[in-house]
Amino acid sequence: MNIEQIKERLDSAIIMMDGGGGFDVGDIYLGHQLINGKRILHVSSDTKWSLSALTKQLALQELNEIKDLFHHFQEISKEFMNFSEPCEVRYYLTYLSRMDDQEICMEMDGDIVWSDFYLNARGKK
Repeated sequence: MNIEQIKERLDSAIIMMDGGGGFDVGDIYLGHQLINGKRILHVSSDTKWSLSALTKQLALQELNEIKDLFHHFQEISKEFMNFSEPCEVRYYLTYLSRMDDQEICMEMDGDIVWSDFYLNARGKK
């Protein structure tokens, strides 16, 4: 996608998130919730790796790519920056299984939380 297409997708994402929904912008899913008066912005993407190959180091690299892309979105769209700035942002790396997305890990305020799904799949729990 070029920058204009990304801006258009971000504009649509803002409209959808304002209504409590979510929206895909490229490989990134953006969702918005209001929890106890706090605005939460969910930023997620599926891993490119199989579960057997996905190490914690690879997962953290992908999580950083998600964060970098989110910050790029903020740089290219002032409207998205204004929408996202007051939110608590939570970044998720997910795994697309047969049924739905399964969380691998989540970062909030610099803290990484590994999901039971991932730890059990890797035999680490």
